[in-house]
Amino acid sequence: MGWRVTEYGESHDGWAGAVLDDGREPDPTYIDASSGGWAEQTREWWAYSGRLGRPKAAFFRGACSCGWRGPSYPIDWDQVDVLSDRDMDTDAAQNDWHGHIQHVDAQTVPLPEPLTVLIDQLHDQLHALADGAPVAALKAVAEIELITRHAAREAAHTVQMDEEDGSWEAVGKSLGVDAKHARQRVTRYLLPH
Repeated sequence: MGWRVTEYGESHDGWAGAVLDDGREPDPTYIDASSGGWAEQTREWWAYSGRLGRPKAAFFRGACSCGWRGPSYPIDWDQVDVLSDRDMDTDAAQNDWHGHIQHVDAQTVPLPEPLTVLIDQLHDQLHALADGAPVAALKAVAEIELITRHAAREAAHTVQMDEEDGSWEAVGKSLGVDAKHARQRVTRYLLPH
């Protein structure tokens, strides 16, 4: 279905979106996901095949929930299985979206290099420990969670104090998320555990 980078969550959900022949992006449509009346909303190219009263997409492109849109690529409906509508190669759109995510990454606050090295080493050691001594890995993770919980609360408190008159958009950009999700993250770290 769609694409997501865990670090950015809903702020940068991606998909291969539909583009109509006139260059417009169609409104989201609903797909009946069950016989119980529940429908799923989508903006993906395959839902716009011209069937069931929906417009027919002429192009697809990488799209992101933040509003970013990539270049358009033509859809050859003669080459698409009309029963599944999902077998077309949309790698180009996904690659464009990954390029967008790299741009988002480049705009986030950089971590000090010694910390980046330490995080990489911690990652490697925890995975090795999980394979060789899983109980010790669980103990280590508990210690790390305690350290990160305290550091997160302290940092969130400072950010909240600084942002009372400031811009959540700036905090969001530094974290690679929108203002709403930046505020939610800070608030989550302030909650008692």
